Amino acid sequence: MINVRFIKETDYVASGNVGRKGINLQVVDDALLTAGIWIDSDFIDVCVLDFTGKVVA
Repeated sequence: MINVRFIKETDYVASGNVGRKGINLQVVDDALLTAGIWIDSDFIDVCVLDFTGKVVA
């Protein structure tokens, strides 16, 4: 998923003195956009959503 840029690495997390440091991952909001269309007898409604489901337009 990191290679297609849907998620990105953020800061390293130190969890003590034993083992390797952990890596935080974060979703890239604008990596994927989806268009939604609602068609009714009286109107047409269109929206654009980002990867997390937030309405962009």
